Amino acid sequence: GGSYSVLQYKLNDTFEGGNGIEPIPIHESLTLNSGVTQKIDEDATIVTTFDFVRLLHNSDDDSNERAIHEIGDNLFLFAVGPAHRPSDNTIGAHVKAGSFLLDFDAVDKKLEESYESYDPACKSDYPEYEFMVTLKHKVKLYWVIVGDTVQFQISHFGNAWLSLGVAWNEEGKMIASEAVIGRPDLAMASDEKPLKYELSKYYMSGIIPMERSKQTLIDASTTQDESETIMRFTKYLDEEGQIPISKTGHTTFIYAIGHGNYLSHHRFAESFTMDLSKCPYLDNDNDNNEESKNDQFRSAWISHGVFGSLAFVLLFPLSAASAILRKLMPSTWIFFHTFGNIAAFASTLFAVFVAITTTSNSGGEHFVEKHHKIGISLLLLSFCQVIGGLFRPGKSQNDDNNNSKLNTRNIWKLGHGLLGTSILILGYIQVGDGLNMFAEDYSSVNLTQGYITLIIVGCIVLLGARIWLFVFSSDDVITFSGLSSADISDELFPDQQFHVEEDDLTYPETELTIT
Repeated sequence: GGSYSVLQYKLNDTFEGGNGIEPIPIHESLTLNSGVTQKIDEDATIVTTFDFVRLLHNSDDDSNERAIHEIGDNLFLFAVGPAHRPSDNTIGAHVKAGSFLLDFDAVDKKLEESYESYDPACKSDYPEYEFMVTLKHKVKLYWVIVGDTVQFQISHFGNAWLSLGVAWNEEGKMIASEAVIGRPDLAMASDEKPLKYELSKYYMSGIIPMERSKQTLIDASTTQDESETIMRFTKYLDEEGQIPISKTGHTTFIYAIGHGNYLSHHRFAESFTMDLSKCPYLDNDNDNNEESKNDQFRSAWISHGVFGSLAFVLLFPLSAASAILRKLMPSTWIFFHTFGNIAAFASTLFAVFVAITTTSNSGGEHFVEKHHKIGISLLLLSFCQVIGGLFRPGKSQNDDNNNSKLNTRNIWKLGHGLLGTSILILGYIQVGDGLNMFAEDYSSVNLTQGYITLIIVGCIVLLGARIWLFVFSSDDVITFSGLSSADISDELFPDQQFHVEEDDLTYPETELTIT
């Protein structure tokens, strides 16, 4: 057969030449790796095939090429020429033409359905493996038992990290199970081999590689091309201190597919029970598809993060700012400060409640990680801050030594300020840590840099406002000896209304701020 080029044409008319059917210039054409082949079939029929690769959408603004939709109907035209070309190599009039609608997404779904069909006899289409089953989510599993080992190959029609493991019981749950994980990103970058992992939690902190002495896989590899990811390894059936695989009899396996090549929270996870010596396999009907659970946990952690951020990025900072800038609102700042602290504590309480509930539902352990410990500490500190504010010492509770700065009220002010500062610092650290954890667990965009920028801008604005008050806002201060504010009010300003800033009153000298 011969090989010919494939070009794109503009169809301006039904006749060739002129402005009718004209080829698009080569530099504008989006056809790549194109070719035309002909061969004679077994029944002496001549079969003509052409193939090409085309971009769905040309990013060149000057291009008038029509876009092809990845999802949704596309209207395609086709035409077939005569069996014998004219001698001058022109296209000529077609002998058959038509049109059809095509939705690539629908075709992909049909492909997935066909990919999930399997031969009940588990006959492998790879000669080096004895058995094969097709699992859900475009996954195929091959295996053959050789002596006291089993050789596995798991493939996925797509680009993602893969995991195949053994469940610790017939329910096929992830927690307490063991798995082999292949990471294409590291396999391509540093030739990392698939490793065995212990699965102690639903989150990345609980996906821990086994110690070096237990990494006994043979000929392990992870490979990937544009459309498929394949992980191969040979594993001993029974290893000391690890979950055994039965040579004959049922074993419950688990497998997972990631959102992409970077190891993070999986996109799909299933379990199935199978006898490696025969088929078919038994798909566990235990609602173990983790996708709905992942969505539920993800939503819960988003809610946890929203309320935590509300407390430590908005309410607590605004409450502190109202006290620092109280000269801007001398009669109302105390209300913003008090109710801001109370609202922040309520938001913290709800965030901790969501965290504890979600951790329990996902099978995790409580208060073992740094994030957990800081979180519960912030809840207790916030509670102390609110209670301390409600029981602020009055002026009548000053020490007998009125000249001393170490009176009860000043000591309370110092402790209240230090506690508030500690809460703010820990809260900022906690929110940043939470953003990192969420991005790692769910392979999502990490918002930490934007968050840090927001905190820096807020601190600069607050500092600038405080400096402005110090430099440009001056109070008229009159100092009297041996007089109380009531004396001053009655004797010196009988007809005037003024505000006394109580926090600045000291005896026997009284600083009176007139506003």
